[in-house]
Amino acid sequence: MKRSLYGSLLASLLLAACSHRPIPAPGVVADDVEAYAGGPILADPSLAGDLEIGQIEAARSDGGRLRITIPFHNVSGDRLQLLYRVAFLDAAGNALPGDVTTDLYVSAPVGLTRKVVTSLKSAAVRYEVQVRRYEQ
Repeated sequence: MKRSLYGSLLASLLLAACSHRPIPAPGVVADDVEAYAGGPILADPSLAGDLEIGQIEAARSDGGRLRITIPFHNVSGDRLQLLYRVAFLDAAGNALPGDVTTDLYVSAPVGLTRKVVTSLKSAAVRYEVQVRRYEQ
């Protein structure tokens, strides 16, 4: 009985520790961070085993625009050439016209690379990130 109780307590503590959300950077408003702290990440299957994308941090800028930080973790052992695209969405999940980035290029060395993208419109509350290899 005690073992079961301790196991449950330990599991609860681990879940609480893992659910910690990142603290927004200075100069951002954290009023509705929970509402837009998640979004789909669509990565090209050829990147499996070479690239890990960490939890994206999202916050509001002073102007009310959504700013996300994407952590790319290159585990391939070689520099990766990537293209990524971010679509900002409204509360209903619809793409905001004119608030989709063109393909952005990143040359990711082995290790962690962070890229910041800011929406053009304050109506953005969600995002979708697409990542693929850059083929020359």
